Amino acid sequence: TDSWILSQSSISRWVPLRERGTIKGIFFAGAYTAGAVTPLLVGVLISEWHVPWRAIFVVFSLTGFVWAGIWYRWFRDDPAGHPAVNTAERDFILQGRHVDAPLLRGWSYWKRLLGQRNILALCLMYVPNSVTFYFCITWLPTYLREYHHFEKAELGYLAALPLILSVGTQFLGGWVSDQITARLGLAAGRRLPAMVGYALAAVAIFIAASASAPRTAAVFIALAAASCMLTTAPAWGTVLDIGREHSAVVGATMNTAGQIGAIFSPMIVAKSVTWFNDWNFPLFLLGGLFVTGAFCWLFIDPNQPVFAKEGE
Repeated sequence: TDSWILSQSSISRWVPLRERGTIKGIFFAGAYTAGAVTPLLVGVLISEWHVPWRAIFVVFSLTGFVWAGIWYRWFRDDPAGHPAVNTAERDFILQGRHVDAPLLRGWSYWKRLLGQRNILALCLMYVPNSVTFYFCITWLPTYLREYHHFEKAELGYLAALPLILSVGTQFLGGWVSDQITARLGLAAGRRLPAMVGYALAAVAIFIAASASAPRTAAVFIALAAASCMLTTAPAWGTVLDIGREHSAVVGATMNTAGQIGAIFSPMIVAKSVTWFNDWNFPLFLLGGLFVTGAFCWLFIDPNQPVFAKEGE
């Protein structure tokens, strides 16, 4: 999560406005690819190479140190300071970058940040996205096993299917966002793919909850999760649009709201199943969140920066 937040500042400095949706789509597609590949890699290390499970943590941590060293040596905070960036590249990157607004401090900063409708709508909108991800990695395998009685072999594939499909939709959401932005403007470019994504997710999850065939239910849950992830790149692109030089803080605010919802979601699933004795009840709750998320996008304006300079 920290890398997601820190990437906001880097992308705001390095990526032109017209390409930010695509870049965020690539970023999150890579993250989900890693999430889908890691269990397979762990399985190979344990079963084929007979690596002790404790040693796997060491291997992964060493990989992180290696990457940190490469990043520290290669990366620069601003493209103007990178020796590999020529004048034409620098001018292309800087095209459309906004002038930094005066920096507020203390309570004035947080009052301005948290008191805007844009930020409140953005935070509420992101809750379904985070809740969906945590549902897939916590309760989905149990749901498929307990309610639909899938065996271990098929269960593993169906539980991983939402993340696998989301790799494509993460990128697609960002790419479509940039394409619409180029033709219809920034507001349409961010809102339309996100609203369509949540709407499709709501339809798919309601079908899953109503399906009598186990495989149909499992596939439509995966489609709901993948459709939901169409919203990720537009959401983080909007963070860059309205946050600008404060995009790391804006992103952290939005992500914190999403994580709060995600923290409570496993407990809500457990309680709802106990109270109502119905495994599909959490799916209907998730569908309600998708509808709410789509509605929130009507109140999010990516053209309205949180800290605008005078006269903007």
